[in-house]
Amino acid sequence: MSIKEQKLNNLFDAVAVLRDYWLSLNKNTEETLDGFIFSLFSMIDGESGSNDFHHLIIKDKGTILNNDNYLHELWVGYCEEENKK
Repeated sequence: MSIKEQKLNNLFDAVAVLRDYWLSLNKNTEETLDGFIFSLFSMIDGESGSNDFHHLIIKDKGTILNNDNYLHELWVGYCEEENKK
């Protein structure tokens, strides 16, 4: 297995752990999904102490979307704006 394949497997394993954790809490669907998304973005941002991921870069056609921002913080702001509608 290549290093890239190992790193991808580690990422997928970590995402599965987050999924299983949030499903085990028996919260309603919206709370479960919001919690999972927040946790996933925290992991991508390198803010989760339970993994070895350090600020994964998200690109869209060459534009880095999370260069100077934490996705988990942007997600909270997005949700607050959506709730005002």
